[in-house]
Amino acid sequence: MLFFQLISTLLYTAESTNGKDDCVKRFTNPKDKTSMVCVCNTQQCHTFPRVKSLSGDSAYFYETTASGLRFEKSEIKNNTKNEWDKMGFRLKVITTERFQEIIGFGGAMTDAAAINIDRLDNEELEEILLHSYFGDQGIEYNVIRIPIASCDFSTREYSYLNTPGDFSLNSFHLAEEDQWKIKFIRRAQKMARLPIKNFGSPWSAPAWMKTTGHMKGGGKLLEGEKYSKTYAEYFVRFIEDYTAQGIPIWGVTVQNEPSLGEDEKYGFQAMFFPPKDQSDFVANHLGPTIAKSKVANRTLIMIHDDFRGNLPEWADITLANPKTDDFVSGIAVHWYGDRDADPMKLTQTKEKHPRKFILGTEACTGPGIDLGSFSRGERYAEDIIEDLQHDVSGWVDWNLALDLQGGPNWVSNFVDSPIIVNHTAKEFYLQPMFYAMGHFSKFIKPGAKRVSIKMQKVKDVQGIAFINQDGTVAVVVQNKGDFGVKISIEDERGKQYRVTLQQRSINTLVYK
Repeated sequence: MLFFQLISTLLYTAESTNGKDDCVKRFTNPKDKTSMVCVCNTQQCHTFPRVKSLSGDSAYFYETTASGLRFEKSEIKNNTKNEWDKMGFRLKVITTERFQEIIGFGGAMTDAAAINIDRLDNEELEEILLHSYFGDQGIEYNVIRIPIASCDFSTREYSYLNTPGDFSLNSFHLAEEDQWKIKFIRRAQKMARLPIKNFGSPWSAPAWMKTTGHMKGGGKLLEGEKYSKTYAEYFVRFIEDYTAQGIPIWGVTVQNEPSLGEDEKYGFQAMFFPPKDQSDFVANHLGPTIAKSKVANRTLIMIHDDFRGNLPEWADITLANPKTDDFVSGIAVHWYGDRDADPMKLTQTKEKHPRKFILGTEACTGPGIDLGSFSRGERYAEDIIEDLQHDVSGWVDWNLALDLQGGPNWVSNFVDSPIIVNHTAKEFYLQPMFYAMGHFSKFIKPGAKRVSIKMQKVKDVQGIAFINQDGTVAVVVQNKGDFGVKISIEDERGKQYRVTLQQRSINTLVYK
């Protein structure tokens, strides 16, 4: 019933704008004026040109608001008189105080995402969707997560090594679903201005290699040298086979959400991989096997790939072995449970393991689709700022595209996505979550450094700032409150830009 109610809301109203590159607004809930999507089809789709040049006195200010603005751009001049509005407050950017380096932002090319893009059944529209994420007039993602074999956002359960006892990997082969993913990743790579960092994550080892004999549900990797050795080679074959088809693999995580696999009756593919076991596997098998591969030897290894609440203890145990520590480059975290876990756990982890980056590798809202929900976009922005304030080097969303039900998902674990595809209408919808991601991904580029800010405490207002390698400064400020707030964004060089943060808004100021 809810699925059909959702379809009916799509017919509520559409509001056209001036040109084919503007947001064509569609309000999705007559009871909530903040619920709105931007409609994309072959005739129109919202685009946002890249910031190409800035004069010494100019800044660009981008706003996304609950009242309906989406990446609304305005040019602001440096307030050379250094005037101050006593009704506002100050945010001071200190570009000389620098912290973690940014890896990037992106999403996951799951089976479901590839299926939904393919169901548009129109190459031009597929290109428009991919460009929305990866193109220079889109939000310029530069990271893609790829499930290694099946996950819940597949239409079936499968691995790449289905023959029991095949320790030589003679029967190893990618699945049909991989060809869909590869096709779209290659197109994304071609249109992206910067190289895309692709990384893989397994949900489960092949069923015959697990204590339970099933991919679905938890259980552990069977003990014994031959199982660990074969599973490490399984990773390398994935890396080599994707690379051979034009998809270089920048990194892998050892296991998706390894803590969940402790439940042998878990609802979809999982595997219990506690920190000591991860440490041994990386030190003795995965690390050496990747290192000796002529193709995979530059692929980075990330541990954890789980909830921040497990940190820093999981990282401490995993990295206690010096061999493991040498092979591991990063610590991956998911956003689930963030409201119950102190973000200082991230900073503590970074302080204890300063040579490792921390990367946010999965996030989604749910259950199901809440089409046009601004609150879900606000939740994304809030979490991204919080993570980046605590030494995280990037933030990767979950499915790049889902259908109107929030799938497909073979166990009916339907959730939301920044882009929703309506293949029967030959259109897709840019949700507030899409714009929330873009306020970071479009303006904070790989290699940027977080810089210090000093900000008066104002209820419901939070901010963060970065300096890019080209010298541009990006300041993201969110106002979650129900009232507008005047703010002066300043830096140690005498720059001062006065703006108003509208109620319930996500804002980015870019200057040089």
